[in-house]
Amino acid sequence: MARHARPPKPPLRQTMFARSASERCAAPPHFGHAPLRRGASAAGTGVGVVRAGAGVLARAVRWVRAKPLERAPLPMATGLYGAGGLAALVELPAAGIVPVTAGGALAAYAAVARSHPEHAGKTGALVTASGLWLALAAELGPAAGPGGMLTWAYWSFATAAYGLYRMDAATRAAIAERRRRAEWHRLAAHFGIGGSHLLRTEPTRLGERLVVDVQGTGRRASSIAHSDLAERVAEYYRLPITRVKVEPDKIAGRIRITIRLIDPWADAIAHPRLDADPEIELPETATVREPLVIGMDPETGRPLVLPVWTSDGARHTMIIAMLGSGKTVLLNDILAELTAADDACVWGIDLRKGKDLKRWAPALDLLALPGERRKAVRMLQLAARIIEHRAASNDNKVFQPSPGRPLITIVIEEMSALFGENDALAQAAKAAAAAIATAGRSEGVELILIGQRGTIGQIGSTDIRTQIENIVMLRLSRRTEMAHVAGELGLELPDMARYGEGRKGVALIADLDGSHSAGRTFCLDDLDDVAALAAERRPSVLEPELLERIGPAYARLKNPATANAPARSADASATGSPASPDLAVYDPSADPEDAMTDADLMPDADLMPDAAAQLAQAAHSREQTRRYLAALPDLGVPDAELAQRLAQAAEARRAQAAEQTEIAPAVLTRLIDLLKQDGGTTVRQVEAALEEMGLSRMGAWRSLDRLRLDGFAELRGRGRGSRWHLIGPRPDRSPAAAPGSAEGDAA
Repeated sequence: MARHARPPKPPLRQTMFARSASERCAAPPHFGHAPLRRGASAAGTGVGVVRAGAGVLARAVRWVRAKPLERAPLPMATGLYGAGGLAALVELPAAGIVPVTAGGALAAYAAVARSHPEHAGKTGALVTASGLWLALAAELGPAAGPGGMLTWAYWSFATAAYGLYRMDAATRAAIAERRRRAEWHRLAAHFGIGGSHLLRTEPTRLGERLVVDVQGTGRRASSIAHSDLAERVAEYYRLPITRVKVEPDKIAGRIRITIRLIDPWADAIAHPRLDADPEIELPETATVREPLVIGMDPETGRPLVLPVWTSDGARHTMIIAMLGSGKTVLLNDILAELTAADDACVWGIDLRKGKDLKRWAPALDLLALPGERRKAVRMLQLAARIIEHRAASNDNKVFQPSPGRPLITIVIEEMSALFGENDALAQAAKAAAAAIATAGRSEGVELILIGQRGTIGQIGSTDIRTQIENIVMLRLSRRTEMAHVAGELGLELPDMARYGEGRKGVALIADLDGSHSAGRTFCLDDLDDVAALAAERRPSVLEPELLERIGPAYARLKNPATANAPARSADASATGSPASPDLAVYDPSADPEDAMTDADLMPDADLMPDAAAQLAQAAHSREQTRRYLAALPDLGVPDAELAQRLAQAAEARRAQAAEQTEIAPAVLTRLIDLLKQDGGTTVRQVEAALEEMGLSRMGAWRSLDRLRLDGFAELRGRGRGSRWHLIGPRPDRSPAAAPGSAEGDAA
C-alpha cells in the first residue's frame, strides 16, 4: 500500500498570525485580548516603550491633579533629586550654582511677599535648600559618602520637609478649601444654583462667608440674592433663617453667603467703660468728630458706630423701636459717649417717664422732664435762636465743634409726648423742631428723636422727617413699620421684625445712601451704672459770645424754678424797659398746663419771630372756627319718611332723564367696548373715553343710566369700588336712538 505524503507544515510565524487573527475581536477594544495584540505587534519595539512611558506619565499627571496640594511635592522632590544627578553628570560648577541660588531665593521672597507675606520666608528657605542640594550633588555626586549617605540625607530631609508642609496651617486650610470647592458642585444643585462655583471661604467669628460665582447659572446675582436661597441654606445647616444672609458681591456675577453657625445674640455685651477687660477700648475723652461707638458687630468684632457729625455738618438721628426692644439702653450708650466728649453739649427732653434722663442730669446742660412741656418748647426755641446767632457769626461753611464751641445735641425721648398733641404747645414744638432740622446741620445743632413708630403723627412734620440722615431701628412689630421709618429703603434693609431673633439690643443703623451696619448695643441698662457715669461728668460750656446774646433766656432755663413759667411780663419793673416776652418768675402750680391758653403758649417772638407769627395766625383761625361752630343752630332730627320720598323722587327724575337720552351709534360702540372688558369699567374711565368723542360728563352719566334702564348694564359694588358691567346681549343701537342722530344731540 502506497504511503501518502504529508502536507508540509506552515511556518510557526504564519501559524501564530492566523491564530491571532481568528481570536481578534470584531468590535474592539476588548481588554481581555489587548495584551495578546500588544505583545504580537509592539512588544520589544521602541514604539512600545515610548507608549508605555507616555501612559505612565499620563497616569502620574492625573494622580497629581486629583489632589495637587497633597501630591505635588512628591514628584517635585523626585525631580529635584534627578536634577542633582544631572548636574553631577554634566559637571556643573558648584561655585556657579551658589550665587544663582542666592539671587533666586531673594527674588522668590520678594515675589511672594507682595501677595502672601506669611509664606515669603518659607519660600525663600525652600529655594535656598534646593540650591544647596544642587551644588552638593554637582560637586560630590548624589550618592556620595559611604552607602550613598548623601542620598539618604536628601530623602530624610525631603520627608521631614513634606511632613512640615502637610502640618502647616495654611496647607491644611488650602486642602480643606479645595475639598469644599469640589463638594460645592453637589450642594449647588441642592440649593438650586447648579453651575455656580465656590471661589473662596472666609471664616468669621460666628461661622463662615462663602463667595460664589453664579455666572454659570444663567441668572443674575441680584435675583438669586432675593430668592429662597437663604432658606435652602438654612435648611441644610438646620439653622434659623435669620442666621443666613445672601447678598450680591461688589463684583457683578458673584454673591456672598454669610452663615452664622453660632448664635450672635446669645450673650449681652458689657459696656467697655464698665468692663474690666473690654474687647473694644474707648478713649477717656471722646469727641463728636469721630463716630460714637455704641455697640459691636458680633460677626466681625468691629465696633458698631453712629456718626453724629461729619465734615458736612451735624447729622439728625431717629431711633425707632417697639416697647421692650432696648431703645432706652441704646440712648444710654449714646449719652455715655456724648457726655464724655468735651466738644458736645447735650440737652435732654423726656415728657413720658424721664427715669434715665434724670440719672444723666449732672452731665446734661438742660433737661425737661414730665410736667415741663413749656420748658421743652422753650429749649427748642432757644436752639433755633442759637442757629441764627451762629449763622451770623460763623465764618466757616460748616460749624466746627471744639472745646468751648460745642455741638449742641437735643435728645427727645418719646417724641410723641411732645409732638403728638394737637394744641398750641405741640404746634410751637413742631415749628421749633422743624427750624432746627432744616437749618441746624451747618450750625452745630442736631436732633436725636426716639419713639416707637416712624409716622408723621409721632415725628411732628415732614419738614423734620425729610432732614433725618441717621436711621436707627431695633425690633419692630412688622416689616411695614420699616417703610414708615426709611421709606422705600426700608423694604431693602434686613427685616428688623425677625433679624435679631426677638433679642433686645439688636440695632440696625442705615444711611440715606442705602448703606447699613448691624450689631448689638452695649448693655448699659442699670440705673446705678448710669448714675455713676453721670456723676463723673459735667456739661460742656457754650461759647462766651453766644451766651452774651441768649443769656437771660438761657439762665432762666437753667433755673428749675422759672423754666416752666409761661411768657408773661415780669421784667419791666426791674429793667424799666417794655415787657419782655422771655420767661419770667412764675409759680407753675398757680397755672396748671391743662388751663393754658393760646396766649400763654405763644412762642417767644424774639427767639422765633416767623414761628410766632405763624402760630398767632393759626390761633386766630382756630378761635374764629370755634365762634362759627358755636353760632350754628342745632341740626334737626331727620324724618325717615320724608327722606324716603325724596330718594324716590330723585330716582324718578334720573330715570326720566335716562329715557330722554339718545345714544349715538359711535358712542354706543365705545360704551359697549368699555363695559365688556374684564372687571367692567368705572365712571371715570367712561367720562375720559367719551370726552374724547365730544360728549360731556353729564352725557356720559345719562348714557350709562339709559343702558341700565334698558337692561344692558348694571352697577356693582359701593363707593370707590363700584364698577359698571355689561349684562345683556350687545344692542345694535339704543332703542330710543333715532337714525342719524348726532353725538351733539346726545350730549
